[in-house]
Amino acid sequence: MATITRRRPSGQVSGESIVIEAAWLYYHDRLNQTDIAAQLGVSRATVVNYLQEAKERGFIRISLDPKAFTTHRLAQELREKFGLAAAYVLPDGTGSEEDTLLRVARGAAEWLPSLLVPGDRLGVSWGRTVFEVAEAMAQTQTHDVTVSQLVGSMATPYGFTAEICSAHLAQRLGAKCINLHAPAVLSDPELAARLRAEPIIKDQIDSLSHCNKSIFAAGSIDHSSHIVGSGLASHSDLDWYIRQGAAGVLCGRFIDSTGQFIPGELDDRMIGVELDKLLALKNSGDSVMDYPGGAGITTGDRNAIIEVPCDIWIPAARPDVIREDNLDRLQATMVVSGANIAVTAEAEKQLHAKGILCITDFIANVGGVICAAMEYRGASEQAALHTIEEKLSNNVQTILEISQREGCMPREAAVDMAMQRVRKAMQLRRWSLF
Repeated sequence: MATITRRRPSGQVSGESIVIEAAWLYYHDRLNQTDIAAQLGVSRATVVNYLQEAKERGFIRISLDPKAFTTHRLAQELREKFGLAAAYVLPDGTGSEEDTLLRVARGAAEWLPSLLVPGDRLGVSWGRTVFEVAEAMAQTQTHDVTVSQLVGSMATPYGFTAEICSAHLAQRLGAKCINLHAPAVLSDPELAARLRAEPIIKDQIDSLSHCNKSIFAAGSIDHSSHIVGSGLASHSDLDWYIRQGAAGVLCGRFIDSTGQFIPGELDDRMIGVELDKLLALKNSGDSVMDYPGGAGITTGDRNAIIEVPCDIWIPAARPDVIREDNLDRLQATMVVSGANIAVTAEAEKQLHAKGILCITDFIANVGGVICAAMEYRGASEQAALHTIEEKLSNNVQTILEISQREGCMPREAAVDMAMQRVRKAMQLRRWSLF
């Protein structure tokens, strides 16, 4: 008996719907184009057109795992040479300079969302590359991320301005946007100073100091570059900075070949992030004692920090911080050990007897181990943080329930839970220690 293939007349589904259905059949159901044509009752050439239209209309999103580019040999060499946390290296390609620019922008657009975490304040510069990053980025949804415009506004002939770059990128990230409502450069230094002192503009500039991450591109310094074409610098300005050793531009400020800022007359007329503050995002490493918003402990007594009144006390740097000889100075109701062996065994017993809850170290500070394991598997930073939060919450809840039920210390409950999990894992092996 002959097999009858059911054909679905394309008249039953049309327009945008048939484009979506063709894309689903191809990418999710893994049908080839010939099978899709038979199912939809159209020609194979029409299916090809449907799939191309789906790409052009943004229905299809194709991405590559960033790990493939951050673990490249050249990426590792860049990290080691320049002390970078990570580098993203793209294949060379065979196209024109325009193709290369778009390739770099797309790579940055695919990598950037994985670098952001809740609470980040992202400073955004301007320029063709930054604009194309926003254009290439797929719509995503970040949580508690703020985008701030690093450079003032300007009238440019290029179709992309500083406010467009920051607003567009914020929209793609689903983030809050803080624009800088002032011109990037003025003719009079005194007028620029007065504008920087205006309350609204001052607040916007002050918000830039809270940026903990930034995105910018290094600009060129020839006479056809954007720094001149946008009116930020004149031809004579450019010549002067070149004589001082300028090799590039960051956020409208000139730098030399080592990345060091070159001060000049133009800086007094500009409104935007100061380059030394931008570079401080990378070079920051001051002591917490230098934080201007806090009161330092200047008694000379290292144990004085233990008696700071608080609800939760988190020793997260050194072992044996709380001992039998100083535990009576503790004024908290809970201790969460961020460091290994932050509380001695005897001190932990006495704190438990006094009704002070202690979350043991290997439960509280397991985040680093989880993050390393997930990084090894190629997971994103956001995925790692989510897993850490989930596992920490579940483990803490479990040991507290055991502690209350059995009338034992949380540490004893944690050790018992860990031993049970190890025994269970060992049963899956061909040999056992138990």
